[in-house]
Amino acid sequence: MNRTKKGSAICAVAMMCLTACGGGSSPPTPNAAPQGFWQGTSGDGHSVSTLILEQGQYFMVFSSGTTVSGMVEGTFSVNGNTLIDNAAIDFPASGAAATASVTGSVKARQSISLTEAEASGVSAFTGAYTPAYDTPADISEAVGIWVGSIGSAGETKLTITPDLSFTGAQGSCSFSGSVRARPTGKHVFDGNVTFNDASCAAGAGTSMNVEAVVSGTTITAVGVNSWTTAGFAFVGARQ
Repeated sequence: MNRTKKGSAICAVAMMCLTACGGGSSPPTPNAAPQGFWQGTSGDGHSVSTLILEQGQYFMVFSSGTTVSGMVEGTFSVNGNTLIDNAAIDFPASGAAATASVTGSVKARQSISLTEAEASGVSAFTGAYTPAYDTPADISEAVGIWVGSIGSAGETKLTITPDLSFTGAQGSCSFSGSVRARPTGKHVFDGNVTFNDASCAAGAGTSMNVEAVVSGTTITAVGVNSWTTAGFAFVGARQ
């Protein structure tokens, strides 16, 4: 998912004197605000798009171009500039979800560094803040046809209409839902999706909340069900 500290030389000297004389201590570092949309590259060369919402819930999507290889979801605890989540869930493009831990640091509205660790290995990611996150989402940005793929399952097509309802398909799996501009004024769309067929990995009739971010000609859509047993991640290019 740039606060500049200012102070005079006199204040700095006074604080040093108080500390040296045992008369006081430096105040604790205030907790950073990690929310935002962050984009960068992992150590193994994957593109990583990370959405961190206002209350600390986050989604990290790993992809090569518009082919998604996996997603990690969780909620960060913040201590100063340090981010910690020891109860993350890793959703691979194929296969069962696995528990993971994600730790790192953030400079609010500047940069973020995260490391994800699970039984299968460790992945590190460094990303930069997307300033557009602080502007309201424009409905016209989302409308259109978006194409990507999830793992080796083949092309996924998502069509969003002017009323912000959408339909999508990947092979015989079809899904549908709707989105709306996030009421907090951030550059995010909130919505929901329902999977309609038994061939869908999430199962027929499964519904979940989703978040979507449009950045240039790319859309990133993510979500998990209420039990965090099924996830949805899509990176699509506008057609």
